[in-house]
Amino acid sequence: MRERRIECCFGSKLSRLSRNPEMGESFEISGRRMRRLTVRPYVLFYAADPNGVYVYRILHGARDIDSLMD
Repeated sequence: MRERRIECCFGSKLSRLSRNPEMGESFEISGRRMRRLTVRPYVLFYAADPNGVYVYRILHGARDIDSLMD
């Protein structure tokens, strides 16, 4: 159920992300390479490898994201 709500909110962005996983901004946190993609008003945090895209967090952009990602 939760996945359907997320897919509904992100729609075509998720489809484009699956075809072009490097479209998000690259950054490092706790020694791990990740990417972030803004889908207003949300920020999607993910990593990608040859097997797929792995979404780790979706946060509302109005939140204190830096403190939540520590």
